[in-house]
Order: sequence, then C-alpha cells, then structure tokens
Amino acid sequence: GDKDTGRSTTGWCVSIKGENTNVLLSWSSKGQKRVALSSGEAELVSIVQATTKGTIPTVATLEEVFEERVIAHTRIDNEAARRVAWSRWLAGALRAH
Repeated sequence: GDKDTGRSTTGWCVSIKGENTNVLLSWSSKGQKRVALSSGEAELVSIVQATTKGTIPTVATLEEVFEERVIAHTRIDNEAARRVAWSRWLAGALRAH
C-alpha cells in the first residue's frame, strides 16, 4: 500500500498450474482508488477486481480455445475477506436453490 495516502494495492495473477507446469497468463498490480476501512475490505476489493478483470476473461478465452470447461480457483490470503467472500457465496447459493 501507499503510506502517504493510506490506499492499498490490488495485485493478482492468473496462471495455469499442472503437475509440472506453472504458466503466467495475466497479472496486474495497481493502487486502489479509495482508502479501505480495513485490510479485509481492501482484500475484497482486490478479489472483485481480480475476478472481473483477470479470472473471468481468462477462463472464457481458455474455454473457447480448448472447447471444454475450465475450473478456476481463487486464493485469498486474508481471513476476514475469506469469511465475507464465503458467506456471500453461500448465501447466494442457498437463494438459488
């Protein structure tokens, strides 16, 4: 993050990992536009940006190229963000069924 402005940095990468493979497909690192109220909030902003700008477009391209379903995994290194992301996903899944 930026110590002068208090803004966090969003960083993410999308890669293909296999038994003997690790290929970087896309990445980004940039300062967030607003000051987060907590590290958990800053992490949630990062998750949304990584998913919308990295994971979804990359998975869509790979599915088109390989003509099969691609499964993406998201790693979250902040426990507060992990809990919020999981609870929102779970709430959405329960509403859908």
